[in-house]
Amino acid sequence: MNLQTALVSGVTLLLASVTINLLVTLYIFNSPSSPSETPIVTTFKRDLSIPTPPKDSDPYVVLTDQLRVLQLQNKKLQQLLYSDHPGGRGRGWSGLMEDNTGVRLNVNEHTDVLKLQSELRFAQNQIGRLSGDLNKANEQREQSQQRIYKLENENEDIERELRMTRRNLENEQIKQNMYVSRLEFDIDKLRRATEAKYGFRYSIDGPLTDLAANLTRNVSPIPRVDGRQLSYKEFYLKYVKNQKPVIITNYFSRMFSTNWTLDEISYHCGHRNTCLQHFDPNRNSWGNLYSDKNETNVGEFIERVKSNSAGSSYLFDWSIPRNCPSLLKSYTVPKYFATDFFQRVPDPIWGETGGYKYTWPSLFIGGGETRSGLHVDAVNSHFWMAMILGHKRWGVVTPDDVPFLYPNPGQNTFLIDDIFDVDPRIYPLVGIAKIWEAVLEPGDMIFVPGGSAHQIRNLDTIMSMSMNFIDAENFERSTNMLRLTRPAVQRYMIHPSFPKGVPSNQKDLHWEEFKTFPRDDEVYDLF
Repeated sequence: MNLQTALVSGVTLLLASVTINLLVTLYIFNSPSSPSETPIVTTFKRDLSIPTPPKDSDPYVVLTDQLRVLQLQNKKLQQLLYSDHPGGRGRGWSGLMEDNTGVRLNVNEHTDVLKLQSELRFAQNQIGRLSGDLNKANEQREQSQQRIYKLENENEDIERELRMTRRNLENEQIKQNMYVSRLEFDIDKLRRATEAKYGFRYSIDGPLTDLAANLTRNVSPIPRVDGRQLSYKEFYLKYVKNQKPVIITNYFSRMFSTNWTLDEISYHCGHRNTCLQHFDPNRNSWGNLYSDKNETNVGEFIERVKSNSAGSSYLFDWSIPRNCPSLLKSYTVPKYFATDFFQRVPDPIWGETGGYKYTWPSLFIGGGETRSGLHVDAVNSHFWMAMILGHKRWGVVTPDDVPFLYPNPGQNTFLIDDIFDVDPRIYPLVGIAKIWEAVLEPGDMIFVPGGSAHQIRNLDTIMSMSMNFIDAENFERSTNMLRLTRPAVQRYMIHPSFPKGVPSNQKDLHWEEFKTFPRDDEVYDLF
């Protein structure tokens, strides 16, 4: 803005110079050397009037007004000299020796006219320069306005960032309040459980050495049920609603129209690259896993797995829809897990990435040295896994007993690094929790209730696929978590119009049908 002001001031001085030149000309006309004032001079003096601008006027506006007045006066002067006078049309300077009454001009009057003509040419040149300077001033003004507009936009961006920061702080405060409430609830639950089972109240201030001496791991086998005889209604009422894990057998023939082998996976997905995972018990991360920095070709990794040279490298929870969608043409979702509420949320609500709706099913491939630590899956979602190849040892602790596993406050991780080999003398409360265990074999499917802590250990070369989902049982717990991670999805799901029911006659759904909602033939009669 300073540059524009300086330029306008300079142009104003130039305009003043031109005005002074014209006034000097008039002074000559009125000087004693002129015995009488000609009609031409009289008319021009009358019309020459450049108004004095107010003190607080915009310099750019003032300059524009004065230039317009000067151009108008220039036009009038030309009319007086060339148009209005009868001798001014194509007769040369000799024609100016007569005035508009037909009387010839004397020598002094003729001289005055010549001087006025000279001043006119000078004024025209000055007007041209003023016009150029005014255009430059106008460009500077536009540039300044653009800078102001840019600063206004930057200010809006800053305000937007401030609003986002405030929302993030509010969400963090909500999260912290939830963590504190959960921790207080867990502590109270520990006290009540120890009092009911051992006859005294647990004190968080002191060690439980006496209690530890009598504790052992409380292990129960995960029940196995034949899928050919298990209806969806029985599965939901007996296992899902009671938050109880179960292994479903004899169902693979309905799930895959082709044989999913390592070679089949390599054919469909071998061209993709990904970062493999590794287990480290000393890492305080989800599942005690960490990722390679560099990507690995999936086809080359599968060849290493087949030759038992993959070591601890683990293709873990690798999204099939995002990385290898062609594989899903031969896949059908079992009826037990087809009531996924994630699929009832429209794509625009999830955003560009599709969120959880397009994350699962996912693929797991690794050798006998791979494993994951104790963890809880995202947003308290249910989990199920189909074992395609190899054997996998499972340990599951349902939500009611999770507080006894020494959880890290505010995280989905635990102080315990191995639930299969925990020392009650160090972690005495583990003896209160029921640990469900089983070895998953090829053709088995396991259901893990939402909010359960679980851990796996691969016993040989494995390949499995899994999905997470929400249904009527874990709807409230999951949407409470979605409030922090996916607020738009949470708002949509808790709206009264959202369909929360499940059909008692739920059937298997081919992948394309599973991704279609609503479905005309569904009646939500169970819940």
